[in-house]
Amino acid sequence: MDGSTVDQAAKTTLALAPAFAAGFAVQQIVEVVDSTVVWLGAWDPAKQSTIPRKKAVLSLVSVGIAALLVLLDHGDFDVLSAIGAKNTGMMVETIVSIAFISAGTEGFNSLMKWLSYKKEDAKATAAKNKGGTQGDSGGSQKDVASLQWLPS
Repeated sequence: MDGSTVDQAAKTTLALAPAFAAGFAVQQIVEVVDSTVVWLGAWDPAKQSTIPRKKAVLSLVSVGIAALLVLLDHGDFDVLSAIGAKNTGMMVETIVSIAFISAGTEGFNSLMKWLSYKKEDAKATAAKNKGGTQGDSGGSQKDVASLQWLPS
C-alpha cells in the first residue's frame, strides 16, 4: 500500500464523515420511533408475530429519513464520490447514499473494518520490507505511520 493509497484512505474516511453523522442520526431517530410505538402499545415486543412488521416499518422509516436527507442535501452525503467512484450517474449515487445512511452506523463500521484490514496489510508489508534494498525510500513505513489513527 503506497503513500498515495494511505492518503486516499484517510481522505475517504473524512469525506464520509457527514454521511456517518447522518446515519447515526437516522439510527437514533429510528430508536426513538421504536421506543415510542412500543410505549404507546402499537407493538407488543413479547409477540413474535409483530417482529417482521416492526422491522419492515422501521426499515421504511430509516430509508425515508435517509432519502429526505440525501435529496435535500445536494452533495455532502454523496458516498460514491467520497470513495472515489467516477461517472456512476446521479441516480446510482443517490440510491447508494440513501442505502449507506439508512444503515445507520453499520455501513460506516463496515468501511472502518475494511480500512483496518488495509492497515494490517500495510503493517505486514512494512515488516517484510524492513531493511529493504539500498534504494528503498521507506514508503511502507510512512504508510504505517499514516494509518496509525485507524482502529486496529
